[in-house]
Parts: sequence; C-alpha cells; structure tokens
Amino acid sequence: MPNSVGGIVYSDDMKTVVGVESAVAVDAAVVAEGVEEIGKFAFQNSLYRRIVIPEGVKRIGEGAFFMCERLKCLELPTGLLKIGKAAFSRCASLVELEIPQTVSEIGEKAFDGCVRLERVTLPDSLEKIDYAWFDSLPKSYELFCAEGSAAFSSVRRSRKVSAHVRALAREIAKSEKVKEIQRAGAEAVVRTIAGRHGDAGEIELEILNQTKSAVLLLVRAGNSTALLRLNPDAAKWAESLGEFVSILADGTKGGEDVMREMGRLRLRLAKVPVSKSIEWKADGNGRARFFCAGKFHGRVPKNLREVELFGVEGFGCAAFSGCSIENLSHPALTIRGGIAIEDGKVLYCANHTARRITIPDGITEISWSAFGGCSVETIDVPASVRSIRTSAFGNCFSLREINFGGTRKQWQDALRAHAIMPKNARVRCSDGVCDSVF
Repeated sequence: MPNSVGGIVYSDDMKTVVGVESAVAVDAAVVAEGVEEIGKFAFQNSLYRRIVIPEGVKRIGEGAFFMCERLKCLELPTGLLKIGKAAFSRCASLVELEIPQTVSEIGEKAFDGCVRLERVTLPDSLEKIDYAWFDSLPKSYELFCAEGSAAFSSVRRSRKVSAHVRALAREIAKSEKVKEIQRAGAEAVVRTIAGRHGDAGEIELEILNQTKSAVLLLVRAGNSTALLRLNPDAAKWAESLGEFVSILADGTKGGEDVMREMGRLRLRLAKVPVSKSIEWKADGNGRARFFCAGKFHGRVPKNLREVELFGVEGFGCAAFSGCSIENLSHPALTIRGGIAIEDGKVLYCANHTARRITIPDGITEISWSAFGGCSVETIDVPASVRSIRTSAFGNCFSLREINFGGTRKQWQDALRAHAIMPKNARVRCSDGVCDSVF
C-alpha cells in the first residue's frame, strides 16, 4: 500500500517517489529523507514551484518532472547517478539547473521544451551528450563546465552548442581561482572561531555557499540559529563574527538584543536560499530562536515546540509542518491550537503530536492536505467552515472522531465531494451522526 506524506506518494518501503496526490498549486514539496529514486512520471503535471530532493537519491526516472510548468527551482543532490529520458521535459518555468558531478548518464530529450532554461551546469566527467537536449532552450542559454573536462571537450564538438560554452568556461576557470583563495580565508577564520569555544559542542559554524560577492554562513549556538551574509573578504568580518558568536551563545540575551548587537557589529542576516534546504535545530526542550531575512523555509525539527523569529518577513509553504508547535504569532503567519491559519483558512497542522485539534470559530476553509499524515485522533470543526478541500484528512490513520458544529447537510455541502475521509472516523454534527459521507 503506497504511503502519502505531505501530498507526495511513496512506495511501501519509502524508497521511491511514485506520484503526488493532486496537481494543486502550492509553493514547495520536500521529498522525505531515505528516498533513493524519483520514479517514472512521479511529479508529472504537478504545480509545485520548488521541489527539495534530499541527499541519497540516486536516480531520477523517465519523465519524472514532465510538464511541471510552474517549477522554478530544483536542487539536485550530490550522489545522483542517473537522469532518465525526458526527465525535465516541458518544465517551462525552470531557469537554472545544476547537474551534480556524480551524474554519469542523462537520457534523451532531458530538457526538451524547457523554453526558459538559461543556465545549465554539466558534470565534468559526462562524455555522452545529446546535442538535441539544447534545441528548445532560449537562444541566450549558457552551459557551465570546466575547461579541459570531458564534458567541455564533448560540447565543443558541436559548432552550434560550443558557442554557448567557450567564453564561459574561461570565465569559470578564472573566477574559481578567486573563489578558492577567498574560500580558504573564510574557512580558516570559521575554524579559528569555532576552536575558541572548545569541545563543548554548543557552537556550530558552516559555510553553506560562497561566491565572488558573498559568503553564506550558518551559525548555531545553543538553541539559536542564524543565517548570515558576509563579505567575501574574511578579514572584514573575522573580529565581528567572533564577537557575534559569543553574543548568540549567551543564553541571557534576548533576540532583540542580539539584533541590536548585529547592527553594531555591521553584520547582516541572509535570506534562506530557495535552492538549499536549511536544517534548523531546537534544544532538548523543543525551544529555538531563528534569525534570517526574507522568507523562512527549510527542515524544522520534529521536537520544535516554541520558536522565536527575528528578521523573518514571510514563510514558505508548510514551513512548520511536521513539528510540535502549539501557538505562534507573526504578522505573516498565525499558529493557534497547533494549526497554521491564514485569511480564515486552515493551511496545515503544525503540531503532529497533538491527539486533539480544535479549529477556532470563524475559520471558513480547511485547505488541501491540511491534516495529511497527522496523528490526531479528534478534530473539532466549527460551523463556520464552509469548504473542505481535497485530501484535507488524507492518511490521518489515527483519526477517529470529527465533531462538527453545523448540521449534517452543512457538512456534506462543505465536502463538495472533494475530501477523502478516513474509513474509521465518525462525524458528529449538531443534528446527529453523519454516516452517509463515507
């Protein structure tokens, strides 16, 4: 029996993505850890804008992302070995794709119909390249591959394709040398600062990305995690960063105090990159403080119960799905009683350990897959709910009872033949038990 988590359907052993529940337009999909293969046509016609694929996936099957016309961002994991035929065919919104160095085989028509794909990075060792891959790409597309590599030699054999590579390869060779020098300096500073705090393990510093213009650094201290954007010249922030790490590790300082100290030290928070899945952490009691700019997204810990946010302006799709948060108040998101609420809608369940969920009065809609995969046993639904979307209670195998404040007719009208109800659940309405919906 296939398993469904967060709208993605997996094989029995959770090793393969076999499909999605419905082609609903949502921001992002996060493939579960432990998956090894994206199966044939698994995401075809889905409307995700961003798909996060974890490390460990080895194969992407034929047509896996066929006609994902809204897909703009897709980061392929290190360790990926094979990309199947027409894997990204007709991904009309995809603008950039970096193929990991581990990929040794790419099927024909892999990028057919990717009319906006302007930047493709090829692995150095790729020798067999089908020039027809690039026929439908924009005229201005660019190919990234290291000068002197097998891939570079292969694409140069085609007069039509080589025009998009030759100058770019020389530019990469030059910029990589600059980045190598900058990276060495940044890594040395980070190691030194981490070493000052001994072996207690309360400090973690990780360079997530480095370009000619910036260093993206993740700093973890106690229950606090901060994402910083630093100058590529490490000499300009070495002293400030060392002081900031000590401030962040000081459990007596509040989040606003930390933000003020950042301003004094002239350090900037970074936006969470769309192409990376950041792993946020909480302490043993489920408490955490997150510091970042822009929209918050990434992998949140399952034990997260209390969170403070600083610098955050918005949230990605289902940002806190799968954790244990009961309440959160933010201008861009409200979590009340374990459910995320926006504009009168239940977006998703933010407390997957809750046994009973009470939806507040005034809520009018329960969104697609809102309670998908939750362990909840009882849900109290107010009479104000007028719409229950597709798979709102999908895979709620523990759900036994729904208490609806309205009548049986109101409940049936709210379902609109969209929602799939768990077989063992019973709906109690104000005028009796509603058995006819099952």
